[in-house]
Amino acid sequence: MGNLIMKSLRSYILNRMTLLCLMGIIISTFVVAGETTPPPAQKMKQSLGKWTYPMEGKQQEGPFIFFTPPAWDGNTPIPMLIFLHGAGYRGNDISKLDQDEILKQIRAGRVFDAIVVCPQVGSYWAGEQAAVFIDQALEKFAGKFDPDRVYLTGESSGGGGTWEGAKLRAGVLAAAVPIATTLGKKEGAEKLVNLPIWAFHNIHDPYQVVEKSRIQVKAVKDAGGKYVFLTEYTVTAGKEKDGIWPNTHKQSWEAAYNYKPMWDWLFRQRRGKPDLSLDPPPQIQVPENKQKPD
Repeated sequence: MGNLIMKSLRSYILNRMTLLCLMGIIISTFVVAGETTPPPAQKMKQSLGKWTYPMEGKQQEGPFIFFTPPAWDGNTPIPMLIFLHGAGYRGNDISKLDQDEILKQIRAGRVFDAIVVCPQVGSYWAGEQAAVFIDQALEKFAGKFDPDRVYLTGESSGGGGTWEGAKLRAGVLAAAVPIATTLGKKEGAEKLVNLPIWAFHNIHDPYQVVEKSRIQVKAVKDAGGKYVFLTEYTVTAGKEKDGIWPNTHKQSWEAAYNYKPMWDWLFRQRRGKPDLSLDPPPQIQVPENKQKPD
């Protein structure tokens, strides 16, 4: 009788332990399945490369950084966006570009459905250097990018490089976005009459005056261009110093690169087939500051 009781007791204990184990598994499964903490966001993958360019009569070597979408298979052709930095980031240290607006956005988790290529030059951008890099980028990423969706953009010195590079390589580009250009040149404008261009500049820019962008845009229009636009910001960014507003220079590219309609417009463009659904593009209405900011 005692043995029977002991066997029954052991069986009961084993059954209870089994039940508790099963409940633990089920509970843990539900906890995992209903997890509220999202997984870390996938960021664009980055890689480094080298390129060569002419400077002061010699061939120089410089670095470039490029980013690809996290879900890209590496073979399906996607757009390519080439970004030319401003003069403050020139040199031979690619880490300087981390402070530039597009790279800051990518570092913060922004994903472009494109190959984003950012070269560094040792001096100011010139048309020849920009064109040379475009050629090398097309060669390096051959077969991986959509040849009808190559875009060029840049700020300040890179804005000048964008204008001049576009004049030399208009036939391979789908569109260009030059910002706060350092160059205001009429020469070569006829090469851009069929290229969609959306330029940006701040009218208070003390370093690169807005007339430079106005000259470029007017020259293209006078040559017969129908796809060139200029947005002028009127905000006086930063605290006034010695009669100027020093932050209005970078304000133009910070604002433009954070303006979604610009990106929508840009990535709709196809080489030789301008998309005029934003014709003319909406101008950004920024009220003139009547009081000095703190």
